[in-house]
Amino acid sequence: MSANIIGIVAVFCVVLVMIGVVITVFAPNLLSPAPAPAPAPGTDADFTSTASASSPAPAPDDDEAEDDTVEDDGRCGPNHGDKKCTGKQCCSKSGWCGGEKGTNSNWCININKGWWNGKYDGEEKAPDLVISTPGGYNLHKKKYLPTADGTDVDWSTGEVRPTFGKKVTKASKCKRRCDELDACKGFTYKHAIVPNSRRCWLKTDMVQTATLTDSDKYDTYVKE
Repeated sequence: MSANIIGIVAVFCVVLVMIGVVITVFAPNLLSPAPAPAPAPGTDADFTSTASASSPAPAPDDDEAEDDTVEDDGRCGPNHGDKKCTGKQCCSKSGWCGGEKGTNSNWCININKGWWNGKYDGEEKAPDLVISTPGGYNLHKKKYLPTADGTDVDWSTGEVRPTFGKKVTKASKCKRRCDELDACKGFTYKHAIVPNSRRCWLKTDMVQTATLTDSDKYDTYVKE
């Protein structure tokens, strides 16, 4: 019985030795990766791979470079890198872009401007606000015609000459007086909280063709 066991163990040991020899001889060839294919004629594989790995990406053209002064995350103002809004948006007190020039809102607090006097608003200009009013006048909001030669009509005499404006409390009084004077084709009205600060400048036909100046303090009425 013991002789049979010894024989089996001997055979098992011989088998293990043979398996070890086979692994030693053939395993390196089986585990080694296949060699890379040769480069095609006319190419320099080493140069191409080296250049791709080490060469930096080309810098973008100036036209493609991002403008850091224009918002790309909805923020604007001095607390956000002095970024500006885009289009007709206004910059709010808390540094958010929004609203649209020409419409009063939390962003465009002065209708055509945001906080910081519009410094961080979008570049597009607000459309001119022209409102048809009773009596045959078109109202140009936030616009005025500066006094110059040939622009003003004297309130009392109707003569064409520079004036300091007439103190009035309502724009309707300017309309009524302008309708009474042949030379008057419109007027600029300074609105203010304090009635004594309100004034009216009667204007000649130059108000119908001149380019009006922007201002939050004035409105200009032009006869149709």
